[in-house]
Amino acid sequence: MVRVSQAAITGDEANSIFQTRHVPISIDHVEQAQSWFERVFSAYGG
Repeated sequence: MVRVSQAAITGDEANSIFQTRHVPISIDHVEQAQSWFERVFSAYGG
């Protein structure tokens, strides 16, 4: 995992293409942030 992250940041000899996903959340959209947090971390809840 670290090698992939490093290659994505610094580039690699194979000129690989790295795609990432991000979710823009902010304190201005509390419900959206809460929904995302619950969706992502619900598997780790107690």
